[in-house]
Amino acid sequence: FFVGFWTRSGRTLGMQSWRLQLEALDGTVPGFGTATLRFFAAIISWLPLGLGFWWQLWDAEKLTWHDRLSHTRLRYYPKGDDDS
Repeated sequence: FFVGFWTRSGRTLGMQSWRLQLEALDGTVPGFGTATLRFFAAIISWLPLGLGFWWQLWDAEKLTWHDRLSHTRLRYYPKGDDDS
């Protein structure tokens, strides 16, 4: 589910509602391998009590462990900056 949406448009329906989009660090939509790596790395990020997600609070670039591992990031697009 997630990998399919991320590789097609960079966002799931829920992410679209929150105006979030997954991007590779170069700004493109991630490929299948990258999205798959991110999905499994996100599961691993939950194992130490979610520390991989909390990490973004201290990270200089606000990236989670799974963002760092997969070379992706979540981007917020304010209303009006959307091309859909």
